[in-house]
Amino acid sequence: MSAWIGTAGTARRGMVARPAPRRVLDWISALLGVASILWWSSVVMLDPRGDEKAGEPSAHAPGTVDLGAPATVFGGYVGYPYTHPSNLHFVQPGATDLTVHDVAWEGRPFKSPIYYGLRATRWTGGGSPFGRMIDFTHSKAIAIPQQSVRFTGTRDGRTLPETARINETFKHLEFSHGHNMLTANGVMRLGPVSRQLSPYVGLGFGANLPHTEIQFIGDAARTYEYQYTGPTGQALLGLEIRLARASLFVEYKLTISHYDAPLSGRDNKASFGYSDFLVQLVAWWRGEKPRYGSVRTWLVSHQVIGGVGGVRSHPVGAQP
Repeated sequence: MSAWIGTAGTARRGMVARPAPRRVLDWISALLGVASILWWSSVVMLDPRGDEKAGEPSAHAPGTVDLGAPATVFGGYVGYPYTHPSNLHFVQPGATDLTVHDVAWEGRPFKSPIYYGLRATRWTGGGSPFGRMIDFTHSKAIAIPQQSVRFTGTRDGRTLPETARINETFKHLEFSHGHNMLTANGVMRLGPVSRQLSPYVGLGFGANLPHTEIQFIGDAARTYEYQYTGPTGQALLGLEIRLARASLFVEYKLTISHYDAPLSGRDNKASFGYSDFLVQLVAWWRGEKPRYGSVRTWLVSHQVIGGVGGVRSHPVGAQP
């Protein structure tokens, strides 16, 4: 039993203490996120060429705002997420069939690595309210370590206690680098409230690309890598304030993400993720099964965000 459960003090230390290389990566991730938001949103606003290319008429007079004109907005945002509790199903054929019930998650959006997002939106203009958007969101989902949860089923053929705290069973149970979502979206303006103010809605689908960090107490192997775990979808409702060269926005997002995360036991501290996806793709192509099975769940999150973007207006008659 001790091999499974360990002590609460040891688990708590395992959940909180971070080695120096990990703390450095956390800070680098946070700084890159902030720097990306600032660069992404300012590169267009600081473009000295203005809204016109040489010899081409602009969609509207420089310095004015026209929400009906064709434009591309490059933006970044921060926000606050809430993720609903979910059941986790650990499966390893012939060994494990274990469900952890009603696991509560926390997002820690202002602790490194912070919650942030980047997006590019192309508004069609010319009387059309429609546009399209590529959106990347870096959120987090960390199982609250002190919570008591219910276990059903077996792991490695043995039954766990019916109830236990997360930090009595898991050394790591989190998607903290992060609960990442990349989506392609259709967006639509609901009609401008004024010349500079416009609500909008959107719907999108894409890929769930989390950084999985899972380890049971007593296990030597930890899964610590970026993964593709399934599809994700989002619905959004926002309000844009358009300035001459900038876009300010606030938004509510509902995201639903599927997790079928392979428990490979691969502990990749040295990579920023590109090799992780390649390794997963090669394993899938070869038909290899993850060594320690997989964990499955759905994460449903509410997110409130605010951001800023740079606006590039397009010449009259320009194609989307």
